[in-house]
Amino acid sequence: MEYAVPVWNSGLAKRQSDQLERLQRRACRTIMGNGYTVINTHLNTSDFQLRTEREQLCLKFARSLMEFRDWLPPPRAQITAE
Repeated sequence: MEYAVPVWNSGLAKRQSDQLERLQRRACRTIMGNGYTVINTHLNTSDFQLRTEREQLCLKFARSLMEFRDWLPPPRAQITAE
C-alpha cells in the first residue's frame, strides 16, 4: 500500500490519511492474528504512526533525487540572465 508513495502522499487529505492508516492496521491485525495485540500496544504507546513512515519514504526519495541534480537544466533565471 506504500507503492509510489512520493507521488500521491502530498495529495492526501487528513481523512484519507486516517482511512489508509486504519486499513493498514486492519491488514496487520489480519496477518498477525493474536500477536497483533502486543504490537498494537507498542505502537500506541510510542506514538508511531504510519503517516510518519510515509513521510520518511518521501524524504528518502527526495534525498535520492539530489544525486541527479547535475542532470537538470539550469534554472530559468540563469537562462534569461545570460
